[in-house]
Amino acid sequence: MNDIGSRLSDLLASSDTSQRELARQIGTSNATISRIIHGDLNVTLRVAVAIADHFCISLDWLVGRE
Repeated sequence: MNDIGSRLSDLLASSDTSQRELARQIGTSNATISRIIHGDLNVTLRVAVAIADHFCISLDWLVGRE
């Protein structure tokens, strides 16, 4: 798992949000979220911004640049 994948997994667990629910809310697929978490897909800027907005976090934090 990469930084983004690990952080996204933690965010989902701490917010009790499913991958499917997040995907629906940000307009992407469950498979995309799963592949990001497992490091099989580089996150696009659009999806990264949507994730950051959804969880009210900074992009810097999401990508490991605290």
